Amino acid sequence: METATTDDAAPRAPLIGARQLVGATGGSAATTVWLAFIGLLTTPYMLHQLGAAAYGVFALIAIVSGYLSNLELGFGHALVRFVARARGMGDRAEEHRVLETSLAVFVSACAIAATVALLLAPHVVGTFADVPRALRGQALTGARLGAAILGFTLLSAYWSAALVGLGRFSIVVATRAAIGTLVSAAAVVSVALGGGLDTVLLTQLVVTSLSVCVLAAAVIATHGRWIVPRIHRATFTSMARFSGFVFVAGVAYQLMLQGPATVLAGSAGTAELATYAVPAIVLQQLTLLAVSASLGFLPLASAASASTDRSRLAAIFRSHLRLTLLVMGPIVAYLAIFGEPLLATWIDARFAAQAAGPLRFLAGAALMLALSGPAADVARGLGRPGWIVVFTVASAGLAVVLSLVLVSAHGAAGVAFALCAALAMTVLPLVVIVSRRLLSLSTVALAAGLAPVLLAGLASAALYLLGAVVSDSFAGALLSGLLVTVPYALVAYRYVLDDRERRAFRRSSRES
Repeated sequence: METATTDDAAPRAPLIGARQLVGATGGSAATTVWLAFIGLLTTPYMLHQLGAAAYGVFALIAIVSGYLSNLELGFGHALVRFVARARGMGDRAEEHRVLETSLAVFVSACAIAATVALLLAPHVVGTFADVPRALRGQALTGARLGAAILGFTLLSAYWSAALVGLGRFSIVVATRAAIGTLVSAAAVVSVALGGGLDTVLLTQLVVTSLSVCVLAAAVIATHGRWIVPRIHRATFTSMARFSGFVFVAGVAYQLMLQGPATVLAGSAGTAELATYAVPAIVLQQLTLLAVSASLGFLPLASAASASTDRSRLAAIFRSHLRLTLLVMGPIVAYLAIFGEPLLATWIDARFAAQAAGPLRFLAGAALMLALSGPAADVARGLGRPGWIVVFTVASAGLAVVLSLVLVSAHGAAGVAFALCAALAMTVLPLVVIVSRRLLSLSTVALAAGLAPVLLAGLASAALYLLGAVVSDSFAGALLSGLLVTVPYALVAYRYVLDDRERRAFRRSSRES
């Protein structure tokens, strides 16, 4: 491997602090909530205007794109880890080699993924026998546009990962908020003006290409040098060893999330897939909210891998788990209890009766995914990506097998339950193994730290349930949410968080 010259050397960059982590988490979480709110407003309109058939095709295009996005071969996580590690060691030359090598991989992945998606476009449209003949031409054009969107999305993912590794979290958060808002707004406007599925995807293509330009300019300005696609052999070899595990885990992760939907698509029509796809939007937003902390936590763990002292990382990991459960627990309980009145107001009562069951199970799946995030980041950051492969393969296998068993009798609710059950059986062992083996944090100590948070979450769930007994209408859901959530947040801050966690919040609030 090349050695850094004097000009390339730089002082060791400080490790990401708790305040930066809290700030990155808060900003990313706020953006996720904002985009979820926009999705809540626009999804019913898009579903009704496009129709169930077109929306089902749209969902299948997203599923195919999710699988093909893994053609970056795990270099997204590798890019974050190796750039953060190089900056932590002050090695500017290696930082540059990592950026160039990763860009070469991503450019190749863009070309291959877009080509494969383009070739698969006729098959995607032909999957559903109940797609009207008049819609097939528009759907085929949309599937081809989806191939181009996939290419730009992969490039956008490269520049975003580079910024995260470089510690520029605020740019990633701001760009994501702006682009996400533009995508939703452009889709609504295009449909309102009489456009169909193809027009919606065309607007997504334009906005995604814009995001690539903005993010690329930010990375170049931060890094201070132009970046060209170039393979540096020694750097590539080191990254490939790590990314190979990440790639397998990424494929398994997509199979875990999309496998049940794929089983459903092969056994049901577009309307049944839409019944699953709309609650899956809620799962996606909850998952994005849960992984918001990973914006700063993965580079923190990566930089910490250069040190043998893991006590600081163990303390942050424990707090990460506590805060994840503290935030996600009540949200999941609220959706499970008030899912049907919320869906009835959001879409309509008939749709809500069919989708409430899948929503409950997918909300539970989101909680399990949220709890797996901190452990997965520690394992990747400390150079144990193989552990995540075992976890995701086991979860995906269980999810698909259970889906095949349950789909014929229970449809969308059955495959949603399959995903939730598979994650419930695999997440807890992952958390315990990572805490014990990598952080020397005993199971008893971990459980003691989580117990107050779990009790607070159960108390909020009991109060939501009491509110549903009093009134299970939409108004009752809103009133229960207000009367329970605000006191819960105040009590949790005062009595559940420890002193160190409260100090980190206060300092982050003063600096933001």
